[in-house]
Amino acid sequence: MVRLILSLLLVSFASLPLLAQWAPRAPGSVDLLEWREIPGDEGRIYLFRNGCQIGGWDYHAQHWRDYDAARDVWSPPAATPPVAPPARGTPNFGVDPDKLGNGARFELNGQRVSKQQVFDALQDKIPEDAKKLRVTVIGSAVERQRVIDAYASLEASLRERLTLWSVPPDHWSLTDTTNGTPIFRTDGKPTLYVQAPDGKVLHRQDDFAGAQDLEAIRKAVKNYDASRDPDLRKPAPTPLPPAPAPSPQNLPLPGIALMLGVLGYLFLRRRSV
Repeated sequence: MVRLILSLLLVSFASLPLLAQWAPRAPGSVDLLEWREIPGDEGRIYLFRNGCQIGGWDYHAQHWRDYDAARDVWSPPAATPPVAPPARGTPNFGVDPDKLGNGARFELNGQRVSKQQVFDALQDKIPEDAKKLRVTVIGSAVERQRVIDAYASLEASLRERLTLWSVPPDHWSLTDTTNGTPIFRTDGKPTLYVQAPDGKVLHRQDDFAGAQDLEAIRKAVKNYDASRDPDLRKPAPTPLPPAPAPSPQNLPLPGIALMLGVLGYLFLRRRSV
């Protein structure tokens, strides 16, 4: 009898959470629903009814699961919770949200514009250098500045066909990045290169006397013809063989007759002497 009473008491205590979850309420009573978070589990939030947990919401997976507290069992996921969970705020690491735009926002000179207007403006502002001849100046800051100052005196129409690159002798762009082998001479005072768009060297000098040396740049630009740029993917044409020397049997008859006449005249004149 004592064992039976103890068993009933144990069953009663074990059923308290389930009874608290599903027991009918008195008329006019209101359930107290409360969302609670668990430290270290920021991606989820849990719903309690009158102090008893009845489920949880996963923000990342966007699903809800019922929870049976008595059996410690979770239901399969469902798309909709019984009560909408609170919105999950984005962690802020010191960014002023008032200065952030909503979605994609494009401005040009302080005015909101479309994405296409920004692209059009960039196309107008960014120069197309792929087809320009390159002038590379390599040397100390003082040596390079002398060339830059003189370069500014070139006529605008000529500078439009050129792009200027001024670097010190130890700049990384002057070596092969795979093995460090130099690909430019760097011992000039300064060294000045003029190259075609494909990199072919059209002119190089290892000093700079002044603005008069820019005449070499003018000549390089004037003599450069883009239509003659070789396409190294294509094999070079096979040269024609030399023309064969004419053989006697290929000589025309009038030529043979003239030659025989000259020889006969010389023979007769020799006999007469």
